Amino acid sequence: MDETEFWALVDGTRLAAGHDPDLHAELLVERLTELDPEAVQDFARHFEARFGRAYRWDLWGAAWLLLDGADEDTFENFRCWLISRGRRVFEGALADPDALAELLPDFDGGREGEAEEFGYAAFDAYEQLTGDELPDLGLGEPGNEPLGAALDLADEAALAAAYPRLWARFGPGAGRPAGPGAASDGWSDTGPGGAPGGWPGEPSGSGSGGARVSSGYYDEVAGEPSDRWTADRPGAADAPGIAGGPAPV
Repeated sequence: MDETEFWALVDGTRLAAGHDPDLHAELLVERLTELDPEAVQDFARHFEARFGRAYRWDLWGAAWLLLDGADEDTFENFRCWLISRGRRVFEGALADPDALAELLPDFDGGREGEAEEFGYAAFDAYEQLTGDELPDLGLGEPGNEPLGAALDLADEAALAAAYPRLWARFGPGAGRPAGPGAASDGWSDTGPGGAPGGWPGEPSGSGSGGARVSSGYYDEVAGEPSDRWTADRPGAADAPGIAGGPAPV
């Protein structure tokens, strides 16, 4: 599976699901189960490469504004959702996170911005096809922090300066309802560096022993920052690279 086929699967199932992230995940699982297990592994590697590329401070700041706050778990779900929006939105956000103000003209923070189940689609489809867990994907060890310069997410002046277009639409006083990731105490500093819920790479404090640990780290096969590591999913060891297509970008 090459990247064009990957994005075609993402786009086709999203269009059928409308603005419902959970339905999108269900339709994607259904579509993936029509493929062979090797193709599902390829899809998973494409997804994980992009998930890792999006583990960046500047995208966390954008998620914070869009969702009126975003802890570690919310930022994971946001990155799943960002991929689910398709190549144009995903690559546009990586090129300029503030451009999300234009890339998401109809954004509704009450029902969009997080897509946790979408991130599990390949894992679920592979298990349905084979009865087994998705094999190791050949990924490296995770890093501890997002890529790029750290942001103080509690510093409203810094956020307004870094994201003028997003601030105008989604900052405090912009007149839109709080998103699903909204913190109960608003714009307070709840962690080092302003990251709510603790340092990136640590459990968010939800009390779940299976909390996911995100990272942006190096994919030796693709040769670029990629992929994620999750405490409740298969690890990373000896899986081959993607067959039949270019390295993830």
